[in-house]
This record gives sequence, structure tokens and C-alpha cells, in this order.
Amino acid sequence: MPRRMRAISRFVRWRDWGPGKIPVLCTVLLYLGLAHALREEPGRAVEVWRGYFNVDRPLIQRAVNLQIALYDSGVATSAREMAESVLEAIREQERNE
Repeated sequence: MPRRMRAISRFVRWRDWGPGKIPVLCTVLLYLGLAHALREEPGRAVEVWRGYFNVDRPLIQRAVNLQIALYDSGVATSAREMAESVLEAIREQERNE
């Protein structure tokens, strides 16, 4: 993750990603993690999701935190199941907004 973040930071400056743009960055991290999960790369998905933080979307935050905790505890869930769980949370959050 740090290598990827350094690569991204080469293209942006802090003032471009100041406090008003943090939700955009979090959304990028959410979907980047989903892409890794759908490519059957659960370790990379969890690594990216560790950077996700958005209290304005609690259902998604809860789903991401749950997948990180399950992965860290060694509970066997497939990468596809991880992605489906987070996608379902995204759908439910959008219905509630």
C-alpha cells in the first residue's frame, strides 16, 4: 500500500486533496479494494481498505471493517464473498440516502 500511495501522491498535491476532497479519496480506496477483491486478491483488498474511512457512510464503513477483521482473524472467506458483502453494503447505503 505505501508504494501505491507514493505513486498516487506524485500526481496530486495536498492542496488538491485537502479536507474537502478526502471523501473522494476514500471512495477511490473503497473501489480499488473492491477491484482487488474481485480479482481474487484478498490481501491487497484488505491492504487498500485499511486506508478507507468515511463516517458519513456507516453501513459501508461497517462492512469494510468487518471484512478486515475477518481477514485478520483468519476466518476463511473468499475474496468474492468479501466483495459481495461490501457491494451489498454500498447498495443498502444508497437506498438509505
